[in-house]
Amino acid sequence: MTTQPPIHSPARRWLILGVLCLPLLVTVIAATVLNVALPDLTEELGSSAVQSLWIVDGYSLVLAGLLVAGGTLADRVGRKRTLVIGCALFGVVSLGSVLAGSAGELIAARGLLGVSAAVIMPSTLSILRNVFTDQRELGKAVAIWTAVGAAGAAAGPIAGGLLVEHFGWQAAFWAAVPVIALCVPLVAMFVPESHGYREGKWDIPSVLMSLGGIVGVVYAIKETEHGVSTTAVVALLIGVVLLVAFVRRQRSLTHPLLDLTLFADRRFTIGAICVLLGMFAQFGPMYFLSQRFQLIQGYGPMAAGIALAPMMLAVLLATPVTTRLMLRIGLRGTLVTGFATAIAGLLVLAAAPASAGYWPLGLGLGVLGLGAGMAVIAATTTLMQVAPPERAGGAAAVQETGYELGAALGVAVLGSIMNIVYRAGMTDLPDVPETAQHAAHDSMAAATEAAASLGSPSGTALLHHAQDTFLNGLTVVHLACAGALALAAIAAHVVLRKAPEVKPDALVSSH
Repeated sequence: MTTQPPIHSPARRWLILGVLCLPLLVTVIAATVLNVALPDLTEELGSSAVQSLWIVDGYSLVLAGLLVAGGTLADRVGRKRTLVIGCALFGVVSLGSVLAGSAGELIAARGLLGVSAAVIMPSTLSILRNVFTDQRELGKAVAIWTAVGAAGAAAGPIAGGLLVEHFGWQAAFWAAVPVIALCVPLVAMFVPESHGYREGKWDIPSVLMSLGGIVGVVYAIKETEHGVSTTAVVALLIGVVLLVAFVRRQRSLTHPLLDLTLFADRRFTIGAICVLLGMFAQFGPMYFLSQRFQLIQGYGPMAAGIALAPMMLAVLLATPVTTRLMLRIGLRGTLVTGFATAIAGLLVLAAAPASAGYWPLGLGLGVLGLGAGMAVIAATTTLMQVAPPERAGGAAAVQETGYELGAALGVAVLGSIMNIVYRAGMTDLPDVPETAQHAAHDSMAAATEAAASLGSPSGTALLHHAQDTFLNGLTVVHLACAGALALAAIAAHVVLRKAPEVKPDALVSSH
């Protein structure tokens, strides 16, 4: 591995951290900024429920499939160089996304944004690993980096709500352009260049296998909302075959795209899984709660975004809480505590009745954000500390793949559960015309529109039934997510029982 000489000035190191957090923040916000814009998007572009899921999820899906490739590319051609190129591409695609005139065009634009973000994100974390050579400082820097990313994901709906409320859904794209444009000169001026392993070719077949495998599996999950179909089965088989082929190819290559030896350390493996499930728990419920606030409780896009703020604030609080917990009770205890806290938040959300107003939902969001944030921060810090410095790019790619894949699966898996429950409940409605029933069967947004076109009393009956069915589905979503986190907590407790702990002195921060 080759790098520039170490940076000795503490002020310069923390300045670099700030510069690296800026493009990270923009790319993470992009994953959730459209959540509160979905009702407007659905109405203007005429997107179906499945298309709406792809508009939200396509970005994270492509990003997750290409992160390993992006991390390896950065190691070989230069992390600073790829960061600058990625920022420029992200800005251009964001500007072009404003011109999308159909759901298909917007899905394609979101996919291209995912490609550019896959170049940006691994570079930021691997550069940090190179700049902060002191383990004490590295623990704090990684915790801050993780908190910025998680808070950005939670802040996305707030930013999206403000923009959509005043300027329309297109603003969710063009607003990123001036910020990302600022990143280019800042990175060029302050961030040092560094490389990882540079031997061997950048293996394009491995890139295609990883992308195709992830897209195939998640597409199959999305298709199950309509029942088990031939398309879903074929997509699943193709995805699994491609992922198996990807793993086999990595084992046979002298210079693989993904260094599988990193997973020999059980702390690294469980850390990657916990990052994925922590983001799964944040993104999935947030996607549907933003719709509940708008379609059932009557909030505008801006108010709906602000209503999700407790999650963002709780994630920021999770940084100092996590560093202290890891010092006192270690990785295993912190992960179990984080997941248990997140489960408590999900149970509060599941128990909140429709008539209870906002506060039970705000409380549940805050507790969920705190717990999921603790798990993600602890897992990320562990990933970067147990990986050798020369493998920082690979470790960063694994972390961010888990981060983005968790977000994508959260929306896809929980979205499929929601749609199955919702569609099962939207059948055989008396006194409602068949055409309106058919329209309402697609989504809660479509039901709201169909009810408005009918008027009273049929429209009112249809709307109330759709709202009750949606809330029932949301309860199932929260309980299913809590069950997944319970399994993760058990796995972390069992697998890490005999694993050596990460040195606690490396995690102590000054706050």
